[in-house]
Amino acid sequence: MPRLNQPLSMRKWALQSLAQHFPVVCYGTTPTHTLGDLIEDGSYLNIKGPFTQWPSDLLEEMLQTVAQQRPLGRAYLHHLIQPHLESFNLASGIGDVYFAIQFLGDRCQNLQRLDLSYISYLGPDLLCRLVAKLPFLKYINFQMTPINDQVLGQIGETCRQLRILNVSSTPVSDRGLELLSRKTEEDGLPSQLTRLLVTDTYVSHYGIATALRTMPQLRQVEYEFIYQVFDHLTELGGDERALEELIDESNGCPPYRLISLKSSDPLSTSENLVTALHLCPELQSVALTSSPSFQESALWNLNRLSRLCDLSLANGPSAYSMDFYTSIVPVLQAVGHQLNNLILTRFTCVDIQVIGMACLGLKNLALSEICHFAPVDSIQPELYTQLEALELWALAGAQLPTFVIKQLTTPCRRVQNLLFRNCDVLTDQLFNELWTHQTHKDANVCVINVTLYLNCTHFLPSGVKKKKKVNPMTSLSHATFDVCRNISLTLLVELLQRDSDLNLLRLWNCPQAIGSR
Repeated sequence: MPRLNQPLSMRKWALQSLAQHFPVVCYGTTPTHTLGDLIEDGSYLNIKGPFTQWPSDLLEEMLQTVAQQRPLGRAYLHHLIQPHLESFNLASGIGDVYFAIQFLGDRCQNLQRLDLSYISYLGPDLLCRLVAKLPFLKYINFQMTPINDQVLGQIGETCRQLRILNVSSTPVSDRGLELLSRKTEEDGLPSQLTRLLVTDTYVSHYGIATALRTMPQLRQVEYEFIYQVFDHLTELGGDERALEELIDESNGCPPYRLISLKSSDPLSTSENLVTALHLCPELQSVALTSSPSFQESALWNLNRLSRLCDLSLANGPSAYSMDFYTSIVPVLQAVGHQLNNLILTRFTCVDIQVIGMACLGLKNLALSEICHFAPVDSIQPELYTQLEALELWALAGAQLPTFVIKQLTTPCRRVQNLLFRNCDVLTDQLFNELWTHQTHKDANVCVINVTLYLNCTHFLPSGVKKKKKVNPMTSLSHATFDVCRNISLTLLVELLQRDSDLNLLRLWNCPQAIGSR
């Protein structure tokens, strides 16, 4: 059976009970008008609650528990925002935000994590004053807030220990990044910022390039046009010999220590990719989308990345400039043994057995909009044994052979997440073949069990039963079926009755399952 709902721990029960009876516990009164009087005349500030000695992590959990039951008004924030609080999250503004900011600024000079994301009505001046009082912040999330360049300047001046800054979907610009980096250099101490998120802002390629030059310790920069930034970082234009000389001049140290390059914008200039891969040899994660003018030979430079473990390659929607056999296979043969995650999108043809042989340690695989799959004649049980997550986003109307599904799902006994979309090949019978232990009685016949783990020939004496080794998927926790027209309610019932860790089942646009109820 899937995992049943578990009872709350004693800690959770206690926190929920405290949240439910918060006015009684903190103010010793139940009538609403009495607490309202305390709030109106401000005398609630003179009442000390029971939380003054609570550790920070327990305070944070209490705050989130109260927020799940009611808005965080000032009478609640007064007791929950204690001077020793280290983390505060009021994302989406469920509560009295202005009093929260006042209490944080007046009391919590040691605050280390601040999340005010998606609160759109806070003025930049108010945020500037708040940041100026919180010098020990290491994490700031101001996504979807109206901060401006002035706030970034204040962050750079005050928050010298900042490690992560998220200003995505805000009106900040190149000037803000210049102020952020300039402020951190004024006293000669290097910036400690390692992750910067600036997607959907007014920041240009030049602004990111300037930030990388002035803050070389940056490890992650989330920016939708990250590859174009390398146009401004060097004038070498993808000249590999010149790039090697540049690294040699810096005593062999990589000019930039980025560990992730991900871009949603189609890459039109292959030289930018070559430059990026030479200047950032510590990359662990690479994601790119090709354009019609992209030269697939640039992908061979991925062989340089000895730490690469996460790879996502997609052809653009207008033209498939990357071919699986000529572009992807050489890369997988060189770095596939390192990969944990692989995503391939929009390819004319893909051979899953070639992927499996090159990436024996693969844990997460996603294949999307593949026009054709190379035929699979027999199941190779040594492939995909480490797979924990599988996503197949098939093209509507495209042929998806049954043996492709079997090759991917039969050996992966550790699989936890499955997602299938537009996979009409999925049937009740197919899953039963994967799950059910079937038996055979054969008299001196040759049984070649290519689909279920046996890769050699067995001669069975008459009357001897042989069980097929199947994948019971006992670790499965998430299953999603979207537009899978040939699965029925019977399969879903079987899935729910199986011994597994299933706690999320999503079913969309599956007419047989819906119609058979």
